[in-house]
Amino acid sequence: MRKKIISLMLLLALCLCACGSHKESADLTVIGAEDLALKIVTPKYALTPESYTESAWIGAAFTKAGDSIFYLASDEQSNLLCSLNLNTMERKELFRDEALLLQDIAAAQDGRLFLLAETQSGDTPCMILCLDTDGAELTRTLVSLERTEAVRELAWVNEQVFLLAGNNLIVFDDDGKELSERQTVEVGSTTRMAVTGQGVLVLLQGSMSGDTISIWNSKKKRLEQVVSIDLSFSRVDGGTTWDLYLDCRGALFGYRMSDGTLEKLFSWNALGLNSGAVLELEDGRLVTNAGSGYEQKHPLRILRPREDTGEESSVIRFATTGQFMDSRIRTAIQTWNGEHPECPIEVIDYSVYNTGDDQRPGQLRLAADVASGNGPDIYDFSLEFIDSVPSAPSFARRGLLEDLYPYLDADPELKREDFLGGFFQAMEIGGGLYELTTDFYLVNCFADARVVGDPSQWTYARLHEIMAANERYRYFFDPYVDRMWLLGNILASSDSKLIDWEKGTCDFESDYFRALLETVRDMPETGTSREGTLDITNSEGLLYYMPIGDVWMASIPARAFGENYCFPGLPELGNVIFPQHSFGISSLSSHKQECWEFLRQFWTRQQAEKFWLSPRRDVIRQQINQQWESAVKGEYDRFHPHARQAMEDLYSVLDSVTIAARHDPQIWAIVWQEASAYFSGGRIIEDTMRNIQSRVSLYLAEQG
Repeated sequence: MRKKIISLMLLLALCLCACGSHKESADLTVIGAEDLALKIVTPKYALTPESYTESAWIGAAFTKAGDSIFYLASDEQSNLLCSLNLNTMERKELFRDEALLLQDIAAAQDGRLFLLAETQSGDTPCMILCLDTDGAELTRTLVSLERTEAVRELAWVNEQVFLLAGNNLIVFDDDGKELSERQTVEVGSTTRMAVTGQGVLVLLQGSMSGDTISIWNSKKKRLEQVVSIDLSFSRVDGGTTWDLYLDCRGALFGYRMSDGTLEKLFSWNALGLNSGAVLELEDGRLVTNAGSGYEQKHPLRILRPREDTGEESSVIRFATTGQFMDSRIRTAIQTWNGEHPECPIEVIDYSVYNTGDDQRPGQLRLAADVASGNGPDIYDFSLEFIDSVPSAPSFARRGLLEDLYPYLDADPELKREDFLGGFFQAMEIGGGLYELTTDFYLVNCFADARVVGDPSQWTYARLHEIMAANERYRYFFDPYVDRMWLLGNILASSDSKLIDWEKGTCDFESDYFRALLETVRDMPETGTSREGTLDITNSEGLLYYMPIGDVWMASIPARAFGENYCFPGLPELGNVIFPQHSFGISSLSSHKQECWEFLRQFWTRQQAEKFWLSPRRDVIRQQINQQWESAVKGEYDRFHPHARQAMEDLYSVLDSVTIAARHDPQIWAIVWQEASAYFSGGRIIEDTMRNIQSRVSLYLAEQG
């Protein structure tokens, strides 16, 4: 029924568009596109290999004239205008002016280029420059605007130049020699602008209920509303195959004005890219400035229409429930797809189902797809924060993940001895290896060895005695951490101490869990700010909780405590591996070997060097040497002679860790709910522990 309603609405939009009459907002047709936005689709485009080298950061403003694309970029000196010849793929720098901030670009039908620029001083903050295709300046038009009127976009249509500035659309006549201001129309400060392949100026105007598409009637010199869509788009670009390309929620949509069709073309994640602007070429290809990482200087990318030749049958489906994908993973996907067109990777982004901070809808949809036999080939278990991804152990225990040990042992390059001594023991689930972890944090605490004493006495009870005997310490852990954040991380680290998954039993009424709850209860609900070593030296916390993600961080306690530093880890647990980026292969995949070939690269030395704490021994040793060399050369603000030994001691800790943090979203939800009542004073600790024990026991029984 829902689909029929949408179809009728689209048909009505067609009729209204055909009439071409001016419609008031109250009568405007609204396209209900919320369901379409949530839909996971097979990408209609594929990424082609990079074809030239870029030395600047490319912006979202580009246009086409003749055989070249003209685009705005920036380097370490200033903004600049560049060109890229599509036949030769030759890149040229055409124009730069260090006194100007270049905002947008448009091309006239005769090939002239118009640049929207802001001056950094003076009474006229805005100007429109006209250049030829070699970058030579022809004219310069000053635009009188108030300083509060931010200039945004520029367009050329039918011998007129259109400028969006502040709340207004400003129209200029172009006689080929100079620009003369003709009229000003109030359109609102959130309006965006594009020109279709048919030469129609389109404005996208936002509201609380979504965006309205309006066109400029050149005869009547006014805007006429076409249709409203109940989505808010971040940008709009014009085209021919689709009149408009609309970006929303990390996906690109196409809209056709002749029949009111709105279609989701692809999720940017599915191509291994962040979102960006697009420009359609005559052959239907799309040029985009989208890249795999925001910090990288990357070339313009070209997306080709994906042929319907059964290509989808050999696609590796890569499922993620997180909104953000690491740029190193994106880049690896791009490279793989360029080298393996017969078996490309398609990212399925389940985060489109999430609402606000609620991660459950995406995870539930993934679980539903797995149950229906439509599961992915690769699971992304990379943690953004607690409860942000499905639990890898729960998938492994259900037989949904492939054991990677046989692949590792058969690999001609990788060997178990290449990795940290306790790494595989820590990562095992029921004796198998079900995750390939590229990097991790070490869940650790810094402390003054003179105060905490013998490592064998680092229990909650003994450390509380030490804290009580020393007037300096008000808190068990340093108070910069939030109470619930701390509890969640220690709970994940305590998985094997509290739960026996093989037997299906748990022990949340233990002395250990009581001590954990009581300790966390006394921590601040919201952590305080911190300022590095000085905070540690004067800290009111006995243990300085610090997830370590870089070997140089070992120098922090060395600077604070000198040779008296120590790494006690977590009480009664020690140090714990907290996987940062982890991936599993579906046991139901028909592309298991191809999935391994893609993932194994992150365990090779060449790729592992790109991560801070890789599980490879040689990479960590190399990082220690590099960090110490940089410190000796004076490249760091602070230098301490004990830092080298501290990094060596950290290496010994890393090489011996045998525990990995294992979160379970359901168990965390139970603990969070019950602990919240305890922390607020609404429940005594005995009832809290009993309730958690009962609810988790029931959950474990349900897991079978």
